[in-house]
Amino acid sequence: MKRFMPIFVLLLVSPVLMAGNPEELVERAGKAYADGNYSHAVALYEQVLAMGYDAPELYYNLGNAYYREGRYAPAILNYERGLRLRPSDPDLLHNLGLAREQIQDRFQPVPELFFVRWWRQVLHLFSTDGWARLGLACLVLFLACLLWYLYAPDRRMRQWAFFLALMLAGLTTLSLISARQQYRLLTESREAILFAPRATAKSAPGMDSPDLFVIHEGVKVLVTDEVGDWAEVRLPNNLVGWIRKEHLERI
Repeated sequence: MKRFMPIFVLLLVSPVLMAGNPEELVERAGKAYADGNYSHAVALYEQVLAMGYDAPELYYNLGNAYYREGRYAPAILNYERGLRLRPSDPDLLHNLGLAREQIQDRFQPVPELFFVRWWRQVLHLFSTDGWARLGLACLVLFLACLLWYLYAPDRRMRQWAFFLALMLAGLTTLSLISARQQYRLLTESREAILFAPRATAKSAPGMDSPDLFVIHEGVKVLVTDEVGDWAEVRLPNNLVGWIRKEHLERI
């Protein structure tokens, strides 16, 4: 288990929250964590989240506190939420792996096609803001190359400007598409963590439907459909069944 991340600097640049004094709450939470009072640390970090603050460091620290309490489902949930804001963070990925080792169910994911895996890896290189900033920078450089092409004094320089402009246009398009996709992942998440100690998946939404399989607390699922109080979920190994929504917490 890696140490908690300092987030005081980030809090200082969040004027919306100054009235609630989140810096003091985070400081108290860090002290409670260091003293081994993990339940108090959890309560304080959750209070900061309730004030509207949102940062991968906060989710990381909260996940660590839950982990120390032996509450692995909320630990996994918060590590996953942190990764949505910073997809390739090594500390979040490391501690998420540790938490997953503590839960009962460990499904072997179905292998992805190489281009799907490649796209996922590219998408997770940056956060939504990171892709947006890269796209803006590439757009500015594209316009500069376009001006260079129009006003270059000789043919060779215009050729260089043309090829650079094409490359930057492609990077701009890729960056904007990636930023949009990352934003959708943040705001339209269909992934969830099971919070019930044990849940029986049904073949259809209803208690009288046949049982399909049983899953346990901490499992990550993909919600593919919803009917009333029921959600259709897909497991990493592509098993599909219906469980009650009250057992799930969206990432």
